[in-house]
Amino acid sequence: MDYIVSETQSDSSNLERIIFSFGVQLAIQAGCDIDENGGILGKRQGVSAFQSQPTTFWDIPRQRADGKWIVLHPKYHPSASDSAQLSSLESALGEITVEPFRGDWFPQEED
Repeated sequence: MDYIVSETQSDSSNLERIIFSFGVQLAIQAGCDIDENGGILGKRQGVSAFQSQPTTFWDIPRQRADGKWIVLHPKYHPSASDSAQLSSLESALGEITVEPFRGDWFPQEED
């Protein structure tokens, strides 16, 4: 999987918020409801699932062992199958660094 790599937690969080905000707009277009805190409420059989846990993040920024921060690239979002939408989002993100996941990003747990 590919990740967007940032130097700081703040940069990574800002990119995540751009991706999530884009997702909110797509969810609204798809007929989903948005709760009072901006979370996306899913649907069950075409009916809003008001009792469900809302989606409030695209990804949680994580710090790698080298100190850099990552969030999952939005090309894995269901709406990314529409290349025009993905292009629009990538444009909104600006210049980003993308790297494929590597096993040495995080400390290995000892047995």
